[in-house]
Amino acid sequence: MEIQYKGLKATRKHHIVTDEMVMEELEQMRQNNPANVSIKDRPAQMGDNVILDFEGFIDGVAFEGGSARKQSLDLGRGMFIPGFEEGIVGHSIGEPFDIQVTFPEHYAHGFAGKEATFHCTIYQIHEKKILPLGDEFAKGAFQYDTLEELKEVVRSVLERRAAEATEAGVRQELLQNMIEQAGYTPSEKELTEGMKFGMRQFEKQLRMSNITMDDYLHQTGRTIDDIEEQLRPGVENGILVRNVLRYISVKEKIYPTPEELEQEGRKIAKQIGRTYEELMSDNQTDLAAEIANNMLAKKIMDQVVAWSEITEE
Repeated sequence: MEIQYKGLKATRKHHIVTDEMVMEELEQMRQNNPANVSIKDRPAQMGDNVILDFEGFIDGVAFEGGSARKQSLDLGRGMFIPGFEEGIVGHSIGEPFDIQVTFPEHYAHGFAGKEATFHCTIYQIHEKKILPLGDEFAKGAFQYDTLEELKEVVRSVLERRAAEATEAGVRQELLQNMIEQAGYTPSEKELTEGMKFGMRQFEKQLRMSNITMDDYLHQTGRTIDDIEEQLRPGVENGILVRNVLRYISVKEKIYPTPEELEQEGRKIAKQIGRTYEELMSDNQTDLAAEIANNMLAKKIMDQVVAWSEITEE
């Protein structure tokens, strides 16, 4: 296999941030950050946020993953099985009530088509109020004194994202060129290992949100096969990218130094509230490998960009 990685051509397409883009971002922020107004004088309705306890039973027996305490739930988002959120509507704080639902036919873990009863109690009801786009919104949602201050921050963030998108576009164009040159097809072993890693990363993301895989499957009605199908294109592309980067790394002897790896590891450890020693422990081998792979990719692509002919647009 031969890959030409020097003297490639790519276009740097600059992204310009306009006033309209700033206002669109602010409007999106306004819609996504409503004020929560505590409600005590009416029952829950669609659009509310409720805090509740619930416990699920099938044939009178509590089932795993079917209960929660002080669960926050936005009614109307469809995050639970059909009928659950609708069953909360009309009930008041402190009122015990039951919800009868039927699990969807495609539901996993042997619950498909089964009827369940959830014993529920609401503790809090909050109505979401969209504030006008002004100083009150800037101060209440983001702790800025004026809307103008928030605008400048938003513009700065959008400009940084635009610059990052511009550079990412250059690198993606160069990478795609090299992947096509390689014409490589991942082996079954590579795909199997890649899928295992992808599933571990998916479960890790769930744990960061205090959700177990079983709870996620119960609540969404998805299966492991569904998740693997979603992950597969990214896994395949990752294998192709690593194949190209490995080729260049060996040819040019480009590797991150131990000092660079430690520096990056300590930075990430600080960001996630861990020590560097914990990060590098035996049970964090995936994270340590991810840090090394990301650093290697950056060093190689920095060099490929430097070797390339980039046209500004």
